[in-house]
Amino acid sequence: MKENLAISDAGVLLNTFNGESFQANELGVMIIEKVRKNHSKAHIEEYILSEFDIDSETMEEHLQELLVYMMHNQLIDKIPKD
Repeated sequence: MKENLAISDAGVLLNTFNGESFQANELGVMIIEKVRKNHSKAHIEEYILSEFDIDSETMEEHLQELLVYMMHNQLIDKIPKD
């Protein structure tokens, strides 16, 4: 996981290496924390489905999109595997 990523209680993500900052909602922060703890993508999907009113097809599409965005912006090192 990115060592240079700081996360505030308010969901502000700061890349201390390049100074870029992002705002994440509670779910975004939770996903980053689960990736940091090496949870599988399947575990993250199960958590989202159990906690939020969303169908699995929509969740899978948007989760993959979010993970790619996070990788592209150097917020995570890799996309978790199933």
